[in-house]
Amino acid sequence: LLASLQALDAKGLHEYVRKTRMWAGQVFEWAVENEHCAINPAALINPEKAFGKKKVESFAALDPRDMPAFVQRLNLERDLQSVLACRMLAYTWVRTNELRNMLWSEIDGDQWLIPAGKMKRTKDHLVPLSRQALATLETLKARCRGSVYVFPAEHRIDRPMSENAVLYLVYRMGFKGRMTGHGFRSVASTWANERGYNPDAIERQLAHVPGDRVRAVYNRAAYLPERRVMLQDFAEWFDSCGDVDPGRMQG
Repeated sequence: LLASLQALDAKGLHEYVRKTRMWAGQVFEWAVENEHCAINPAALINPEKAFGKKKVESFAALDPRDMPAFVQRLNLERDLQSVLACRMLAYTWVRTNELRNMLWSEIDGDQWLIPAGKMKRTKDHLVPLSRQALATLETLKARCRGSVYVFPAEHRIDRPMSENAVLYLVYRMGFKGRMTGHGFRSVASTWANERGYNPDAIERQLAHVPGDRVRAVYNRAAYLPERRVMLQDFAEWFDSCGDVDPGRMQG
């Protein structure tokens, strides 16, 4: 059994070989129960040691210096839902799934409260909303068709938009392999760190889990005033990219 599974693993089928081991194990469990064999050999195989792992690839993200070309191309698009979602990802620094599942009930004035359960975290995440984000929400409110979702599916208001909507937009714009919806977080982090914003405020805005206990203590503070200024500054910078000649943008 191990030799057969390792043959699959050698072909790079690291996820599939684990499923195959599981399925084989279920068959052998039945066989043991019905006295067709004495042991379950699949249970003796440790997948962590026996098989390889798929290489984790980071999400493609542009360098901030390349954003003018992206924003200028984005400005050529109509105000489709995917375009507005793309802008909101830039304005809020949240993950794509968090944006897709954004509810109108979570918005309170100029703040968006993402419940901890949605983020698989122990704490809620508060996102300050820039003037640009609020303006985008006004546009979305007028076309939400009564859905509880800020970004409802095109043909089903009881479901959020497709998880690939922004990605398909990025592909259509000619940035396949260079940018993703998740990539805005990397762009924003690089931009903010290069400009000297408080690292703890940056990490808090990205809802990252602190890597050590000392940092965790300081990260209990929300850094809300700093984050509000930082997101507004980034929104201004992002929009200004659409007015700049990419060849002249140096930093």
